[in-house]
Amino acid sequence: MTQLYRIEELCTAGWALVDETACKLTKERCDYLLQYYIGEGYIISVLFPMLSEFPHKAPEGMYYEQTDFKRNVVAIWIHYQRRFIYNGGDPVRCIWGFYNTKTRTYYSPINSKSIGQSVDIRDTTPYSAMILKQTPLESAFV
Repeated sequence: MTQLYRIEELCTAGWALVDETACKLTKERCDYLLQYYIGEGYIISVLFPMLSEFPHKAPEGMYYEQTDFKRNVVAIWIHYQRRFIYNGGDPVRCIWGFYNTKTRTYYSPINSKSIGQSVDIRDTTPYSAMILKQTPLESAFV
């Protein structure tokens, strides 16, 4: 099955589709539309392709980015939009998890360079694909 993408832009209300036709795109069509929007004056840093079936919406003040990791695997990053002095003002990002485009499986991260165990996307949060380990007592209060 072909991997599909969407193009989002950063606006005053957060991240949203740049256009109602900018979803469920093939990679070729996505690349073409990215070039079109750049030519129309959109700023590239606020446009990005994202997996169409990714179910989470980024928390307020954050956004997602996907990068190629290995063959058939993409890394999904969560970015914080503020800049900090401790890193010279560079953008701050953390690994959310990994996605195998061939098997359509999400994986929790061990770190940004290592894939962990497969996870059910319904057990993940918008902040991470890592599953919280709770004792039965902790689970009773959550």
